Amino acid sequence: MFVQKFQVQNFKSFQDITIYFNQDVNILTGKNNSGKTTILEALSLWHECFTKLITQAIRNQKKYNKGDWILGFRANRNFSFEQLNSISSPNFEDIFYECQIKNKIKLGITFQNTEGQNTEGEILEIKFSISELVHNYKIELDKYTNFDFVKFNSFFRSLPNPFSIYYASPIATVALSEKYIDLTEVEQACMDHKSSSVIRNRLLQISKFPATFDMFQRDLAYILFNNQSKISFDITFDDGQDSHIIVKYKIQSNENPKDISLLGSGTLQLIEILVNFYLVDLQGKELRLVMLDEPDSYIHRDIQKRLIEIISRFASNTQIIISTHNESFIRSVPVEQLFHLDGKSIGEYHPINETEIEKLQPRFKGIYPSLINPIIRTVGEITGLDFINAIECDRLIFVEGEDDARYLNVLLKQQLGLRKRYMFWVLGGISEVFENILAYKTVFSAIKNGHNLWQKSCVVIDKDYLNHDHQQAIITKFKQKYQLDVFSCEAYTFESTIFENLELLSSLISQWLEIKTNHEIDRNDILVSLQIEYAKVYLLLQVKYTDKFIEEEAQRYRDIREKTNSLFGKPSIIPQSDIQLTNLVRKNLQNTLETGNYYWLMRKDEVESVINAVTQRYEVKFACETDLIEIIKAVTKATWMNQWNFLNRL
Repeated sequence: MFVQKFQVQNFKSFQDITIYFNQDVNILTGKNNSGKTTILEALSLWHECFTKLITQAIRNQKKYNKGDWILGFRANRNFSFEQLNSISSPNFEDIFYECQIKNKIKLGITFQNTEGQNTEGEILEIKFSISELVHNYKIELDKYTNFDFVKFNSFFRSLPNPFSIYYASPIATVALSEKYIDLTEVEQACMDHKSSSVIRNRLLQISKFPATFDMFQRDLAYILFNNQSKISFDITFDDGQDSHIIVKYKIQSNENPKDISLLGSGTLQLIEILVNFYLVDLQGKELRLVMLDEPDSYIHRDIQKRLIEIISRFASNTQIIISTHNESFIRSVPVEQLFHLDGKSIGEYHPINETEIEKLQPRFKGIYPSLINPIIRTVGEITGLDFINAIECDRLIFVEGEDDARYLNVLLKQQLGLRKRYMFWVLGGISEVFENILAYKTVFSAIKNGHNLWQKSCVVIDKDYLNHDHQQAIITKFKQKYQLDVFSCEAYTFESTIFENLELLSSLISQWLEIKTNHEIDRNDILVSLQIEYAKVYLLLQVKYTDKFIEEEAQRYRDIREKTNSLFGKPSIIPQSDIQLTNLVRKNLQNTLETGNYYWLMRKDEVESVINAVTQRYEVKFACETDLIEIIKAVTKATWMNQWNFLNRL
């Protein structure tokens, strides 16, 4: 079970926002005062509302039976300012949006039961409202009369307390002494943002399970020292009333034990973080949720990376929500875990990988901004960020144009689902590949972060009018001479690859049209229209490719020959005879017309013309510039073109 969706209305800085969480890790980012901690507080408050209202029915009603668990009798719903412990608020009215107590707060969680089949019956929303009543907080189940208590009682197996929820804030020190309290009191202290005051109690709870406690100490040693040193704890406690817990630590086996309060702030912070995951794991509740507010506050960058690795291990059975504005932490996590809060009071938030990289100005060249760039700029870093992204990425991909970067970015996410970080370098045309690749190799080979940047680089280029043999020869030469992977489709441009399979394309177009028209579209009708319009390309090509045009393309072929001569040396992989090149272009055209693979020679304007002829029958105009990216976003494994298979090797 996990929190699928969380709606916050009229709470502190939020008027009405909805955030759609991942099942595993969620990283909330944004500048100061953008609402990161507010979301964690709102979740804590929702949980406090649940624990205050959950009770057992004492008699049968229409909506439930005696003994069922319900969310609050009408006579027990008013709470004083002092009774609300899960949020930080100096004044009564401060928790209301714009401090206006007339703005009724509503906090709604939609749960998804992962043990089911994701049907409607496996989804349950519980929303609470908080309003003012004679300077008390009145907490109620929203829409009480319509709430399905039968479903509520069957949805959760371990009522009245199906949740194991921990909230941890940054800490620099711990109390010098700490009395023993039971686990219920420990949980309440964590929800009241006082987790550092019970750190010894939490360590004691974990130590009751020796194998688990040993794993805890090994994880801590790995995060802190990369297994170059060990850390061990000795916990003493007697069961007498008002007994204090004593926790001492040793890092070197021959050193004297010291009290845990003497540890540095960074180590204390890591212990504070790690104990949450181990306690949640031990309790085994239906919903396991750990909220960490700026866990990277006192932690070195290398330690952060190892911390993320351990956190990810727990994410298989624990939902994790983290707030941060730390640049290195943001760079260290997969983009599908990042949420960028922009400080607006109204809106929806999804993981940033569900967005697309921004479109820039025409004729753009250089490193194409990644999805995390708007986040990094917002949290305060404004210079040199793109190049840092390139250094830290898993793969730097050279492309001819910015549209290629946008298309590839979408397809890499949708087909592969890999947690790799890609950066794109826009060259501005295939000529740049041949003219400047040596300069790139010289510079990038000297830039290292584990591997040098050149080792992580590859190139994706259009085929244009190269024939298959010359295309493959150029790819092979780049690999042999410059240790650079080059990928190229059979199509003239990347846009025309979508015409490789008309059946798949018809499915994509029909999905796009259904969104545009809000009507169901017959895919077979689209396929027939597409086949008719695609067949007309034969006539377009026949008319277009005159002797003059063929000579112009042959001249482009000659330009590539001269550039490959300088790169690879003579004899060139392309014929030296101008007549041979002209005949080669003519033969390539004839072969394309005869085989019916028109997309091998279709340019961007011809792609637009064919699709537009199909969509105009539905009174929808298609433009490559704006609409092709929307069609590509709908691609799944079922509508994947073979022309894109090279992406599996990136």
